[in-house]
Amino acid sequence: MKKILLIAIMFVSYNVANAQIAYGIKAGLNYNMADVSTKIEDYSPENKAGFNVGAFLRVKIPIIGLYAQVEPTYTKLNTGLKSGSESTTLSTNRFDLPVLAGIKMLGLVRLYAGPVFSWNLGSDIDLEDYKVVIDDKSSVGGQVGVGVELWKILLDVRYEFGVGHDMSIKGLAEDFTNQGSQVILGVAYKF
Repeated sequence: MKKILLIAIMFVSYNVANAQIAYGIKAGLNYNMADVSTKIEDYSPENKAGFNVGAFLRVKIPIIGLYAQVEPTYTKLNTGLKSGSESTTLSTNRFDLPVLAGIKMLGLVRLYAGPVFSWNLGSDIDLEDYKVVIDDKSSVGGQVGVGVELWKILLDVRYEFGVGHDMSIKGLAEDFTNQGSQVILGVAYKF
């Protein structure tokens, strides 16, 4: 009995120690669905596209079939502000760190979800004489998504929600929150 227990413990330890590790690079397009709350009555938000680039590290645990994936990512978001025939763009540069848990099904499809930690690196608006001031440099939101793996190429579609940064635009808006959601289309290469 002791030998069977010892063999079982060794087998489980070996499988845990041999957790599969994958890493690679990623890039994608994001479509910002802005939810801008501000005291500016003349401006309304417009959805605009941006991009992201980064890397990923995935650790799979064979016994339970789940994986954990972290993705340090540089993200550029664009939010349009429109007033009548005049429009401008608020650009936000962020460092995002999604920490996702997922499962691979049918050997091809991945489902995943988890928190995304976000740090605002700076924002800019293309209106002269106005400056964006970031009041809240960090935020936490969430991501859910689905992906497909084709050999070493990974294709993903995900939805991000709840990441927002409080800011003010000097001379235009003192209370301004750019908290929206985004749809992210991504492609990655697994080494």
